[in-house]
Amino acid sequence: MAGKATALISDTDSLPLPSDEWRWLHQADALAASGRVEEAVAQLRTLVHALPDSTRGYLRLATLLRQRRRAGEAREILETAVAHVPDCPVSREALADICVEIGRFDDVIQHGKMLLQLQPRSIHARDLLSTAYLHRGQYERALRLTDEMVRLDPFDSAHHFKRGVILQQLGLLSPSCEAFARTLELNPDDELREACQMAIDLLERYQIRQLLTLASEDVLFHLHLLREPQAQVQARGFHLSETAVAVLVAQLAHLTPDYQPGWRHYRCH
Repeated sequence: MAGKATALISDTDSLPLPSDEWRWLHQADALAASGRVEEAVAQLRTLVHALPDSTRGYLRLATLLRQRRRAGEAREILETAVAHVPDCPVSREALADICVEIGRFDDVIQHGKMLLQLQPRSIHARDLLSTAYLHRGQYERALRLTDEMVRLDPFDSAHHFKRGVILQQLGLLSPSCEAFARTLELNPDDELREACQMAIDLLERYQIRQLLTLASEDVLFHLHLLREPQAQVQARGFHLSETAVAVLVAQLAHLTPDYQPGWRHYRCH
């Protein structure tokens, strides 16, 4: 019995003291950098066991686990960190981020709301919440939060792109195109620029098909569309670039309106 007690005391004495936190973190970083990642993980586990309030230790440990594709373990570590220091926004943000990664959107909503209480002007909290609501199909809620993000940081192209995606899901095509156009004006990175251009191209092709259908059913609209295409496009609530309008006009030239005065013409098959 005495021998067992002595062993436990010895084990406890070997654990880091609060003043040693930075040294242990540095040693874990060095181990990870040299490829000894599992040793770094073990060292960080020892650190957070000895110092349950070590937010840095939890964050480093969760980062290494994520890099090793052990997202479930990383989430558990971050949940422990949040449980020990619930008012720390950094660890809660990291937990919400990993919940997005693994698709736990109810948890994202929970942590996002808490983050807004801790940091009422947090753009990241709004981004997390809008992402969760978008995945849940709650587009109006997602849009409200994204509009707040745009208001707080109007020059971030990613906010405008996300707004365009949500508006597209709501079927608001013209505002969606405008949001994507604004994204391009803000000089996004190449990846976002490509995604934005693809979204615009898809929306414009869809709108051109819609306008051609309308023109095929209404000879007056067909004529007006040929004479003043951009004005007629806007009057009907559509949004097309000059290039897309040129494509529309070219296709209109080969379109024969299927129209009978006072009647919509139906074909029976």
